[in-house]
Amino acid sequence: MISSRFQEHSWITDDGIIHVLPNTGELTLYTNVNGGDSWDSSVVLPNSDSTSTSDGVLIGDQLYVAYSTDFGSIAFSELSYSDSDASWQLEATIDVARDRSMIYERPSVAKSDDGTLFVSYTGTNRFTGDVSLMVSYSIDGGTSWIQAPRAIPSSTGDGAISGEVIVTDRGVGLLYKDGMTLKWAEFAYPDSTGSRFTNQVLIELGDDQRDPNATHFSSVTDPEGNIHVATNNGDGQVVYLRYDSGSNAWSEPEEIVNYRSGDYMQMSIAEDGTLYITYNARIGLNTVAEVSSSSDGGETWSVVARLSQDEVEQSGNVRVETPGYIDDRLPVFQQVQSSRDEQSLVYYEVS
Repeated sequence: MISSRFQEHSWITDDGIIHVLPNTGELTLYTNVNGGDSWDSSVVLPNSDSTSTSDGVLIGDQLYVAYSTDFGSIAFSELSYSDSDASWQLEATIDVARDRSMIYERPSVAKSDDGTLFVSYTGTNRFTGDVSLMVSYSIDGGTSWIQAPRAIPSSTGDGAISGEVIVTDRGVGLLYKDGMTLKWAEFAYPDSTGSRFTNQVLIELGDDQRDPNATHFSSVTDPEGNIHVATNNGDGQVVYLRYDSGSNAWSEPEEIVNYRSGDYMQMSIAEDGTLYITYNARIGLNTVAEVSSSSDGGETWSVVARLSQDEVEQSGNVRVETPGYIDDRLPVFQQVQSSRDEQSLVYYEVS
């Protein structure tokens, strides 16, 4: 329902209403109607199916979503929000990348200040099995898309590569996981599709985490252009690292807690600059959803909430989803195993 940690599946509009885009057999947008007690479904994204994953960025009243389709292509949808009745309107859906010889999946989307749209995605050649991380861009609001001539090939050869496209003050970056290595590549802008001018390793991960699709990381960018990242160090702990826009340098990863945690993690930033990481944690014999926060830009962290639910006795893996950008409350969605063949979302609010 909410797989791929680096993707954004929930948002808060300016009127304070919360929205979430899970996969319920199709990618369906739900809106909080009355404080989280009930949710209305409004839009189903065309040609999505049970395998589709999505990423979205909310700018004002416009939601830009990139998602994988039932054909194995990447589509882009633009949706408009009306705060008069808390409703969404699907404005357009366009193919970003579609090729009979390729399977495209695990997209991310970003928009620059000049309106250029970027979508990154993993591409697998159906005939050779070769896998690469690719980028397409649009300079006409998503009407047409150009695939970048350069791609980043998977170094492991097994398809375990996924990336998040991030607009920076110097260009366009790709925060990506290649096998068990978290990396950062940065491209010139506006020719973001041209020569790569940085490509560095951020973390060499241990082998104590199963991440078959290389998606176990989450990030937000603050108003100063600093990038805040949560991931797992591969040794059983959630860790935090930061890109400093002033020095163009990455910090070393720091453990948030000293017990087993962080197979699932989400990064959020509040309007006042407080950072939050929501993750699964092993407490005694139980696995719970836990929230840590930092009010000093990630220098120090403290646990502020442990979340429990009574909807099901055994929740299964504690998968969590939070909006990247929040007000004075942190909405948390937890995926639970309702039955053998059914998944549900449990909703919390952390003040």
